[in-house]
Amino acid sequence: MSLYVVVEGRRTEPRLYRAWLPLLFPGIQEAPRIEDAIGNHFFLLAGEGYPSYLDRIRNAIADMNLDGMRFTHLLVSVDAEECSHDERLAEIEDVMRDAGCSVAFTVIVANCCIEAWLLGNRKFVRRNPEDEELRSFLEHYDVREHDPEGILPRPTHRTRAALCLSYLKAAFRERKQSYTKHNPGPAATEPYFFALCERARATAQTPRHLRSFARLLELPGRVTLAPLE
Repeated sequence: MSLYVVVEGRRTEPRLYRAWLPLLFPGIQEAPRIEDAIGNHFFLLAGEGYPSYLDRIRNAIADMNLDGMRFTHLLVSVDAEECSHDERLAEIEDVMRDAGCSVAFTVIVANCCIEAWLLGNRKFVRRNPEDEELRSFLEHYDVREHDPEGILPRPTHRTRAALCLSYLKAAFRERKQSYTKHNPGPAATEPYFFALCERARATAQTPRHLRSFARLLELPGRVTLAPLE
């Protein structure tokens, strides 16, 4: 597997994907330059947010079309933000079709943001926290019981993405840790990732949550993760 990866931002997503991709593709290594991407490597490009990442997707496709043998797959991961998941997905796919992508590709749209995914770790978000703000968030929308991707808006926050960020910071604060865009902390660890994978698995007893995150687990060539068995 040789991946060209374009992610939403320049801080959080690069750190998380650099931690997560080797868990999905054991032995894969990051190539610091495109020309170093030979064999089992990934090259990661920070998208710098919307709409800048649209140009970076076009640039990635141009890079791959120049050397169609170097990469086997293009992975694009962005946030829906205040758009619907399907609207953002259609926009990205239109850009990719217009740019004439010559390799297989996967577009993952986080619904509504990557912090919504990170709220999916039931083991990390405490049920009965001491933190007053976290208690108020849980009363508004309990992400332990309900799908974090469906979080409801709140008048105290301008957007759902802003709410998810504050919610996640409160969950970290409850555990005497911190989450920032520059440093996602434990969210970039193997146990945290596996907890999200477990949440994304539907069973007879539990409904399927984190559907947009689950697209990561459907990437071609990925290993079968033990927590999903």
